Amino acid sequence: MSNERFEVVVLHSGNFVTVQVKELWYSLGDGSVLEDRLELLTDDKGVIHMVNIARLNNVVHLYVVHKMPKP
Repeated sequence: MSNERFEVVVLHSGNFVTVQVKELWYSLGDGSVLEDRLELLTDDKGVIHMVNIARLNNVVHLYVVHKMPKP
């Protein structure tokens, strides 16, 4: 098991307990929060890409999109 460490910054609004997660997005780096700099996290390939970004920058930003509650 690796002792490698990096920071994952989780950005979300709402409550993890009562609101279901709809999507996870991660930043492609450089600190910009632009739509064209975000990647949808859907599979292990994306996780590996996200980890590689974290290795390069010592940090990765993960954005949580929650499902909207029914009216």
